[in-house]
Amino acid sequence: MATKPKMKPRRNHVRLLLTALYWGVIIAFVTLTAGLGYGYSLVYDLERPTLTAARPAESSTVLDVHGEVITQLHAVQHRISVPLAQMPEHLVEAVVVMEDIRFYEHFGFSPRDFVRALWLTATGQDRQGGSTITQQVARNRILDDLRFSVRRKVREIYVAFRLEQKYTKAEILEAYLNEIFLGGSAYGFQAAAQQYFGKNVSDLTLAESAMLVGVIPAPNAWRPREGNMEAAMQRQRLVLSELVRHGRITEAQRQAALDTQITLARARQHEPETSLTNYFVDHVVAQVRQWIVNTQRISEQEADDYILRGGLTIHTTLDLTMQRAAQQAALEIFTQPNGVLERLRRHARDTDPNLEIRRLAQSPDFEWARFTRNPRGELELSGLQPQVSALFIEPSSGAIRVWLGGRDMVGRFGIDRVSREQNQPGSAIKPLVVYGPALALGGRTIASTVDDAPVTFPTGDPTAPEFSPRNFDVNTFHGHTSFRTGMARSFNVMAVKLFQSVGWQRALNWAEMLGLRFERTGRSNDNDSLSVALGGLTKGFTLHEMVAAYNVFNNRGVYVAPHSLLRITSRTGSVLYEARPPERRIVLTEQLAWLMTDLMRGTVESQGGVVGTGHFGLRNATMGRFAGQVSGKTGTTNDNLDAVFVGFNPQFTGGVWLGHDDSSTGSPRQVRPNEPPHPTRSIHTTAGSVSDNRARGGMPSSGANAVGSGTATAIFGRTLSHYYRAINVTAFPTFQTEWYEEYGVFGPPRRLGLVRQRFSRLSGKYPSALTPSADIAHDWFIRGTEPRPEDPCDMHVMVAICNESNALAGPYCPPASVTMQLRVRREPYAEVFDTGGNRLHPVDHARQVPFEQCPVHRAPPTNGGSSTPPGS
Repeated sequence: MATKPKMKPRRNHVRLLLTALYWGVIIAFVTLTAGLGYGYSLVYDLERPTLTAARPAESSTVLDVHGEVITQLHAVQHRISVPLAQMPEHLVEAVVVMEDIRFYEHFGFSPRDFVRALWLTATGQDRQGGSTITQQVARNRILDDLRFSVRRKVREIYVAFRLEQKYTKAEILEAYLNEIFLGGSAYGFQAAAQQYFGKNVSDLTLAESAMLVGVIPAPNAWRPREGNMEAAMQRQRLVLSELVRHGRITEAQRQAALDTQITLARARQHEPETSLTNYFVDHVVAQVRQWIVNTQRISEQEADDYILRGGLTIHTTLDLTMQRAAQQAALEIFTQPNGVLERLRRHARDTDPNLEIRRLAQSPDFEWARFTRNPRGELELSGLQPQVSALFIEPSSGAIRVWLGGRDMVGRFGIDRVSREQNQPGSAIKPLVVYGPALALGGRTIASTVDDAPVTFPTGDPTAPEFSPRNFDVNTFHGHTSFRTGMARSFNVMAVKLFQSVGWQRALNWAEMLGLRFERTGRSNDNDSLSVALGGLTKGFTLHEMVAAYNVFNNRGVYVAPHSLLRITSRTGSVLYEARPPERRIVLTEQLAWLMTDLMRGTVESQGGVVGTGHFGLRNATMGRFAGQVSGKTGTTNDNLDAVFVGFNPQFTGGVWLGHDDSSTGSPRQVRPNEPPHPTRSIHTTAGSVSDNRARGGMPSSGANAVGSGTATAIFGRTLSHYYRAINVTAFPTFQTEWYEEYGVFGPPRRLGLVRQRFSRLSGKYPSALTPSADIAHDWFIRGTEPRPEDPCDMHVMVAICNESNALAGPYCPPASVTMQLRVRREPYAEVFDTGGNRLHPVDHARQVPFEQCPVHRAPPTNGGSSTPPGS
């Protein structure tokens, strides 16, 4: 039987290869056709590009939360075109080296540079670059929605390719050099040369050219100007080094350029930098710019250009009605005819300037004022300072409603008194690091007391081994004090003792849950520092951080990050950016948040708090009407450079800072995130100043009537008054309360489960049979922490007192000289003296159980009479 012949393997392989090739050609053809069709669909509507047809600029608009226009953002353009032949060769070389090293080799698009930029972006090493000079010129010829997309890139590459076909490299380069944005109002190198150096571009030196080229990636951040020369020179050094590396200049030329003195042109005051001058707008535009750079993979220069020319609509959280109220309040306090500064100047004109200004400067409302001497030797009020800032947010959402950056009402890029400038909070820190942690961690209640008596702490400084904190009234110690009184009257001794008992590590950890940041490392830090209890910090906090921290109390124990940007839409209405819900986290129980809120109401209600009378009646006239409707705390520093009030009502949480940027220059002392080394803190005592590098035990003085806090409080109160008047609200919002029939009082919402109980003012415990009615009070407690009858007050005791010595009766005191008296137990306190050498005692020391036995009757009576004391 014949066998069937086998097929040859080679024939099968050839057939498979031909089949694969056939389908490969078809797929490639279809893919190419589809790609060309898709590419055409992306560019078919583009007009023929020319170098004279730059895209039209369309202003961007910033809106408030109600859709009212805050401002229009548009480029104030100063542009002067000059021929390429008038451009210095070293300028042209520097631009090519830094922006497009293969400019003369590519055909408008550099695949190598583009792929490299994509790789760097994907790996997180860079978010800029990849565009040739021709592409950057092309970008100004088309106007697309701001998206890092295939569509935008294809259109950009197509226009660049067409420009390269139509124009020479020299023509393209000339267009680029005449239209590139270089900061301020300068577009093109001729305008920049005039703006920064007061000369024509043809006269620029190598050093000046390198400095201008260096600013291209981020013009407003790196441009040469007073106060910013270090950044500009850093970029200059980079450009010169690149020129040497690519062989465009020699090392000797580089060194000569570095040695060249740069002289800036005098700025023309009438020429605006840009229209982005409002403090809040500065803040919002910075966020928009950063979002564009981070997500759209373009440079800061391109982002700024698009913000100013791209027709964006930026929706924000600001409430212009309330913003105007805050501005009006600040104007009234400082600049209007009846304002603070005018009254000071009026008094200075009508009386002897030296005597009258000194007198006014010693009043509680005006000790923040700074004075200089004129050529005649007279004291004059400084016009530059003090400055002011304010921030108000909505409690539940964290939406920023007011952002007041300064008294001049316009922004100055680089000074941000709300979110970057750090200042000492003074006593405004006490709820955050003292009373809050004490209630949350220290096993204490609202009824707890602290003995405000003389005390000393070791400082670790051999030149001043001990430190005795003092209250604002210096030589007065107030004895056994409740939390409410201590908070309302801002007693320092009590705060320091509480802070120490809770423990600095636990207290700072607790405060950091509220969003505060302390210095924990470095030679100077906040670790183990008693000064923290009174606001003596290494660097301080921003007003933004303080308001966010206080808002936790107002928002039922929930931290919510303040935010200002809602969405960004393009000129066609498409949404480019939609804000995510802000960060939220529960950090306190709602019960504790309510107790802290109620505790801080005392600082507004009490005559010992911020409402107390002040010079010109600033305090009573503005905050008294809000008694019971606002909670908050004042804070000042011992050098009178800072005063702050942070407070809240049910609708808003806000803060007002008043102080001096700098006593001489007006520049910020500390800013985030670029934080220079903080100077040694000067810690004041009644004996003088103690230089304390780590602030061990030292602290600034502060108190209820501390300087400047009345003015800060006045601005806060007037902001609310003007706002509610503007929206026709006559009944101010009040904290939610409910009627408790069993107690006969209004109290917290019943859902919180708080209970009301009586207690001894001296011990915080349940009153005993010996507790006088004057020492009994009532307050609210978290259930389970209220004082109980089984643990009665042990502070009041009956003791035998010798009337002749007012000391404890001894076995030899005559019965007729001994009486049983109701006294108060007290632990021994430190020996502290005033400047006259007199020992200081608490104000209630007459009620205390004496520490010593009668020194008069130390031996049995010589007449043989009985000396047994009563009750023995």
